[in-house]
Amino acid sequence: MTDATATLPQGDLHTEIMTLNMGPQHPSTHGVLQIELKLDGETVVDMDPVLGYLHRGKEKHAEHITWQQWMAMTDRLDYLAPLQSEIGYAMAVEKLCGIEVPERAQAIRVMIAECMRLTAHLVWFGTSALEVGAVTPFFLAFREREDLFDLLDELTGLRTNQEFIRFGGVKADLDPDWARRMLEWARRFPACVDEYELLLSGNRIWYDRARNIGVMNPDLAMSLGMTGPNLRAAGVPHDLRKAEPYSGYEKYDFEIPVGTIGDVYDRYLVRLEEMRQSGRIIGFFASRSSRSG
Repeated sequence: MTDATATLPQGDLHTEIMTLNMGPQHPSTHGVLQIELKLDGETVVDMDPVLGYLHRGKEKHAEHITWQQWMAMTDRLDYLAPLQSEIGYAMAVEKLCGIEVPERAQAIRVMIAECMRLTAHLVWFGTSALEVGAVTPFFLAFREREDLFDLLDELTGLRTNQEFIRFGGVKADLDPDWARRMLEWARRFPACVDEYELLLSGNRIWYDRARNIGVMNPDLAMSLGMTGPNLRAAGVPHDLRKAEPYSGYEKYDFEIPVGTIGDVYDRYLVRLEEMRQSGRIIGFFASRSSRSG
């Protein structure tokens, strides 16, 4: 076969730039990015990212009510631990307005915050293992996460974006039967974390791919503005729950795990121990709440 275009005069050949909409799609969170592409055949010659796709029905509803009637949708800032953002926003407003939160509501916030820490850490654990080919840890982590979500769904009415926090407290008190079932979950959870460790901590492939990888020493971690378990894994024992206690955290007995090398493996170990400590805090609160009422 001959190439037909080879016989055409060069002046007769021309190209036309085509505009193609790619998205909105899901690069990191739900449907937040659209890209307008300029294509010359199969070559991308220009692109224009279009943002702003998080304005949904809740925000439209909020246009017609006062700020006291609607909790800003801070949940979307971290959809793996949405209620933690609600608590932070409520605390800021309460500080500005001089609102005092009852002790009971503060305790419920602590329990909710630790549940959020667990739901986020369980996703991290399961998907991190999945990235190196370990499928079983993913299913085990999501087993506990789904049980926890069932309880949170019953408490708040939603699986995520719950809007359970209110200025000055929370939406509702806990039912003693619900607290009893949460206590049962908290009591069996440490054995689940032990099971995670049996699968990964002694796994040679996981160890070789995590130890001495991505090392962060304390100075580098702080200069980069790292926080949370990543900072603690780098050897910095800083946790706001201990350094600047809020919502009554000073009344709870829990430990702050700290890494020694600051690599991926330390970040794994720190998060595993944080899950144990979160279960410990939840169990302490749930045991008292299950006996009330």
